Amino acid sequence: MLATGSLFESKYNMPGGKERNTRFNSKYIANLVAGKEFKVGKNSQNILGLNIRGILRGGYRTIPIDFEASLDQNTEIRNYDLAYECKVPDYFRVDIGINYRMNKPKWSWIVSLDIQNVSNRLNIWEEYYSYEMKEMYQVYMVGLVPVLNYRIEF
Repeated sequence: MLATGSLFESKYNMPGGKERNTRFNSKYIANLVAGKEFKVGKNSQNILGLNIRGILRGGYRTIPIDFEASLDQNTEIRNYDLAYECKVPDYFRVDIGINYRMNKPKWSWIVSLDIQNVSNRLNIWEEYYSYEMKEMYQVYMVGLVPVLNYRIEF
């Protein structure tokens, strides 16, 4: 088991000395990883592994959209005076995995299934203005992603 955490600031200086947030000033990130391997098989030479990982991070910073100006000009207008002062909601994801390793005298094969974002949480990436629909919409990061893997090692 491993737990990590970081508290941080990500800022830059504008010409004239004004300090501003960067897109990545999410302020914190925390990870929790746990796993267990079990010896299995006739001579306990094979391995069954289970693991889980959780990530919690502050949301990315954004440049807000001036909705009224965007509506008037029929295109997306961002308010750069408030660049990176707003942020999307916090990012959260849980991944789980299972793997099986068959050990032979001179080689091994491993099959694994990792399910990233097992809760299928739709974390927000950014917000945009649609001039066709005359409304704001959000773009989401990828949802549930299964990753099946087969590997041979010699």
